[in-house]
Amino acid sequence: MDDEVLRDRNGRYLGRVDDRGTDLVLFDAMGHVVGSYNKNTDTTYDSLGRVFGTGYLLPALLYIEK
Repeated sequence: MDDEVLRDRNGRYLGRVDDRGTDLVLFDAMGHVVGSYNKNTDTTYDSLGRVFGTGYLLPALLYIEK
């Protein structure tokens, strides 16, 4: 997977997802880490390393962190 830019419906930049091998790391528009997703365990974690849920849920973290 290539790095992914996340935008809202108006095209405003919300953040980006960096592919780091087995992990995907989500950064908000200010460059802060919001969470990560581990491909091997199919688990999403919040910025404190707590389990957020099973599956790829990174975009949902952008709305919870606000």
